[in-house]
Amino acid sequence: MNTIPLRTTSLCLLACLSLALLTMERAHAQRRTQAKPAQPKPSPSQPAVKPAAPHKSVPQAQQTAAQTAKKIAIRWRGRPDVQRYRLQVARDRDFRDIVFDRAVVGLEYQVELPAGDAFFWRVAPAAQETGEFSAPEPVNLNQSASTTTNANVSSAVLRSPVDVGWQSFTGAVLRPQSAPLRGANTMDVVAVNTDGTVFALDGVNGSALWTARYKPNARRGDAPAPPSAIFTPVFVRPTANDKMSVVVAFDGGVRALEGETGRELWRASLPSAAQSAMVADLDDDNVTAELALVTDEPALHFVDARTGKEISHLKLDGTAIGAPVPYITSATRGVALSLTDGLLDIRRMDGTRYRAVKFDVPFTTPPLIISGPSGALIVVGTEHGLLYLDGLNLKPLGKVSTPGDMPRGRLAAADLDHDNVLEIVAPLKSGGIVVVSAMGHIAWTAEGAGEAYSPVFADVDGDGVLDVLVASDRSFAVGFNGRNGALIWQVDEPKAAAATSGTPALRALTLIDAGANRMLVVSGDQGRTGVRAVGLPNSSVKVAAQ
Repeated sequence: MNTIPLRTTSLCLLACLSLALLTMERAHAQRRTQAKPAQPKPSPSQPAVKPAAPHKSVPQAQQTAAQTAKKIAIRWRGRPDVQRYRLQVARDRDFRDIVFDRAVVGLEYQVELPAGDAFFWRVAPAAQETGEFSAPEPVNLNQSASTTTNANVSSAVLRSPVDVGWQSFTGAVLRPQSAPLRGANTMDVVAVNTDGTVFALDGVNGSALWTARYKPNARRGDAPAPPSAIFTPVFVRPTANDKMSVVVAFDGGVRALEGETGRELWRASLPSAAQSAMVADLDDDNVTAELALVTDEPALHFVDARTGKEISHLKLDGTAIGAPVPYITSATRGVALSLTDGLLDIRRMDGTRYRAVKFDVPFTTPPLIISGPSGALIVVGTEHGLLYLDGLNLKPLGKVSTPGDMPRGRLAAADLDHDNVLEIVAPLKSGGIVVVSAMGHIAWTAEGAGEAYSPVFADVDGDGVLDVLVASDRSFAVGFNGRNGALIWQVDEPKAAAATSGTPALRALTLIDAGANRMLVVSGDQGRTGVRAVGLPNSSVKVAAQ
């Protein structure tokens, strides 16, 4: 096991690998005959804007944000390879009476302006020297004193249909999941509340299918004993001919329940509480039946998901972050874990270590492993940003810094703009979200994702680009434009369901195809009373698989 300082990494290697790795076969073949110019290394303090495709015209800057009495958040479209912009606001269209003039990084800036006057704004690239300014855009602050931010946002931000959705009172739920429990033609929801009780709900209307208690042998009147951690259920379907089962935690270990009825199929006792798990085909027999479990000892257990029989177990060198991740390459099959002390550990099903590498910075997320025609790429969050590794030898390829912030929750990847290159999406500790191209360039960042554990993707506005949907600390859920991070969709909570006080709990969204061209977004509500489903806007199209 090697210990590697991050300062020795090189982003140049990242660009080479990710271009070969994350493009689809057709694009990959084209790149064999036509070399691509090297991309500039992003500055830690000045994240780069994602380059636009050569055939795409650069859109004019435009304002899409809301105004308040004294502040206005100005957003604009990015230009190719531009990190830094000069933003000006003036009282006249000719910009003779300038009231704000500053170089800013990113695609958004909030400006304080006196109420009651009319203003104009414009931006220009400011890499070395100021480039050509965009056309002046009016900023009208002559609104009534009672005007609120939400009132202005409503005209620009899409809303969900009021007659689509449901609510189920299960108690506090953070990360519901969707799965075809009763067959391929239906999608249901499985949710675990803070007492460890599992609820299976009809995905279309929220009605209860079955429940399972954390203490299955508890007697009436026994005091509840909440688990030390909320175990996210694992869906098991070994072959296409098998029915689905759900592996859940109980007070003595884990057990498998029949997906359709909730009937118990087997139990597996564990010496300590189950924290997380995943299932994969780890013995290359075309049967997805090897369950990898992490417990709070901390330890890693491999269990046959069909019978509950233990295959092997080992003690880990530290606390694992999140769930183990399948690690399947031409050389071996196993699982990858990121430990809090900066150790990335690859373990085979028999418990032996395949590879491990330790860095001088703590990890903050589980690894994200992306396979492609040229191999595999591993991305993991650290206290300083995102770290990119070669998936075969675990050598560092580069990093993307997030100064003063760090990724958290679970990373996700999607080809947002269908250019055959994946984007990495990471929730941040500050409550923001960052989208990074696989080449290591920050495409955009946005605020308002304060309760986001992980994102999901759907084309909310029907423009052909996948948008990023997350849970928010300001509302039930929000959606950001996949092109530039502008807020385009928001679902508020009723006043009676306002968020509870205390440390923010990270929530995840899941998506349900309810038929008849209806897509539902499902999550726990902010009031911690149950599970809520809302419809996406009518213009939305089918969601993307992560």
